[in-house]
Amino acid sequence: MRLGKYGKVLHVDTVAIGEGYIKRYTLVELKWFGGLILNVYHTREQDRFHTHAFSAVSLMLWGHYRESILLPTGQTTSRVRKAPDICYLPRSLCHKIMESTPGAVSITLMGPWHKTWKEIHQGNKVRTFTWGRHRTT
Repeated sequence: MRLGKYGKVLHVDTVAIGEGYIKRYTLVELKWFGGLILNVYHTREQDRFHTHAFSAVSLMLWGHYRESILLPTGQTTSRVRKAPDICYLPRSLCHKIMESTPGAVSITLMGPWHKTWKEIHQGNKVRTFTWGRHRTT
């Protein structure tokens, strides 16, 4: 159930940005408070880097994925997250999922949402979003 731009409870989304998709099962998302989501990855290559509106802690439950991380210098690095890896995802992390084990699963505890987050597209075009995915740039 959607709670407008303020969150979701017991909701399922399919997120596709590039090749493949992520099935997101939102147990609870209250943007002023935080939330808990389960992600099931079927990703081959996301086509943009992105940050999140929140910091989070994530636990890989099954499988793995490789992510590319955009550093403040403009260079990239990569890492593989595999079960039972647990990691902190700061709000400032700018990354994209490159490939995953089909059906890889993570559970993520999100902190409160800030007002904006960003996507960086090919050619370094930056788009800023607010709650409800309203674009500001």
